[in-house]
Amino acid sequence: MPIPEPEKIAAVDHPLHGEVRAAFELSVLSSASGRKLSVRPSSTDSEIEFIAATGTGLTGAEVSRISGEVRDIVREKFTPQPVDLPPEFPFSEFKVIGSGANQVIALPIQVSDSSLPSGRIQNLDENFADSSGFAFAASKEYIEDLLEPLFDAVSNVVRDFKKEIIIGVTVFGIPLKQTIKFTLQLKSGPSLEWESGKIKLSAHLKLVVRPGPDVSFKFTQKFKLALNASTQQVTLEADGNPSVNTDLSFNFLHEAFENAVKEKRDDALSGGAVPVNDAVNGIFAGPGRSSSAV
Repeated sequence: MPIPEPEKIAAVDHPLHGEVRAAFELSVLSSASGRKLSVRPSSTDSEIEFIAATGTGLTGAEVSRISGEVRDIVREKFTPQPVDLPPEFPFSEFKVIGSGANQVIALPIQVSDSSLPSGRIQNLDENFADSSGFAFAASKEYIEDLLEPLFDAVSNVVRDFKKEIIIGVTVFGIPLKQTIKFTLQLKSGPSLEWESGKIKLSAHLKLVVRPGPDVSFKFTQKFKLALNASTQQVTLEADGNPSVNTDLSFNFLHEAFENAVKEKRDDALSGGAVPVNDAVNGIFAGPGRSSSAV
C-alpha cells in the first residue's frame, strides 16, 4: 500500500534533519507541604518549533506539521513533576529578559531582613550582563541605605569644618591684622549619582566666609567595587580623591577639605561601629553561599 504523500516525511527512507527549539516556563508553586519548582513547556506555540536543516527539501507545510507533532510530544512527554524546594531556597521569582542569544534570566534573592516588595523584578527590562554571562543588581534605594555611613561621613565633615587665616596689612604705616573665618554648610545631599562602573557620591555645599562673600560649590567622590581574587571578598573602594569644582583663592582649603573627607570616608568604609565593607562583602558572600548550596 503506497504511503500517502503527507506521511512520507516520517518514513524511514525520508529521514528528518533539523533542530528542535523548545522554551520552558518556570514558576514557584505553593502547596501544603511547602514551595515547589514547576518547569513546564511553553504554552505559546511559536516557542516550540522544528527548524529544518538546509537541504532537506521540506516544504513550509511539512515543517509546520512536524512542529505541531513536536509540540505534542514535548508537552506530553517532557513535562517533569514539580520539585520540592528547601525552605532556604532564595529564588522565589523568575523573569526572562531579552531574546535569542542575548536572553538572560533574572533571579531575585533576598539580601536583607525587610519584607519583600510586590513585583520586585518587574521593573527589570534590560540585560546588562554583557559578555560576562552574569551580573548582580540591587535597587537604588537599597544601595542608598547600605551607604548611609558614607552620607553621615560627608555630613560630619561639613559640620566640623572650620578654618581661619590671619591676613596682615599695613595702612599708612600702621600694621593691621584681619582674621577671616571659613565654615561649611550643606545645601543639598549627600546623594548618589550613577555612572558606568562607578557610584558617585555628591553634595552641594556653601563655604561661608566672614568677612566676605559666600561661595557655593559641588563636592563629589567616586567609588567602585573591587574583588580580591584570593579571598573572594568584594569591597567598595574610593576611586581617586574627592573633587571640589570651584576655584577658591585660598588653595589650602581644598587640601584641608579633601583630607577631612578622606579620613571620614575611609573610616566609614572599614572602621566605625558598622563598616560599609562588612555589609558589602556580606551581600555578595550570601548569594555565593546560597548558590553553592543549591
